[in-house]
Amino acid sequence: MNLLIPKKQSDILVKNYLKYNEFVKSLTDIDKEDKVLLLKNTVMIFYEIDSIAFDGLPYTVVMDLYQIIENLLKLEAKLVPRFMFDNIEYGINPDFTSMTLAELVDLDSEDVMRQICILYRPITKRRGKLYDIKKYEANIEIYDRFQESLTLDIYLGFMSFFLSINKDLLNYTLKYLTEKDINQEKTKVLVASGVGTVGSTS
Repeated sequence: MNLLIPKKQSDILVKNYLKYNEFVKSLTDIDKEDKVLLLKNTVMIFYEIDSIAFDGLPYTVVMDLYQIIENLLKLEAKLVPRFMFDNIEYGINPDFTSMTLAELVDLDSEDVMRQICILYRPITKRRGKLYDIKKYEANIEIYDRFQESLTLDIYLGFMSFFLSINKDLLNYTLKYLTEKDINQEKTKVLVASGVGTVGSTS
């Protein structure tokens, strides 16, 4: 059996990380005392093997495989501003102040993958480290492709970065609404209902 051994977070698929999170959330207090249960499911999920294949692995190999995943998940998450996906270069929105109301409203979601699809878009022009991105449009196809093949470094880096700019995005939303001459009462209603704010994740 040939296992793909990850050496960095970009070698791990987000879909497996999310599957692992769901498994952890499903554990009862009694389950959490079962170290073998956690060990087995961690290795099975991240290395994409079934129970039969797992049971055939030597104990030392299982421990090594588990330790690799544990170490990678502990690494500091850093924003990946640009990345290649299906031979297309994507970049995070370089100017949040120019975001449209449609983008801000759609960002009001707890679905991190959806947030990534909104803020990361194909780069249309490069000028050194500066770049322009494609105009925003809801794209279910890219959402499905990201769900299947996006790597963990992009996901965790985005989460770390995005949680730190929640307040900034809210400020930009209010500024946008003010510039569009929406009266003060309507602005209060929007803020109270949470429009334009970003759903935070645990």
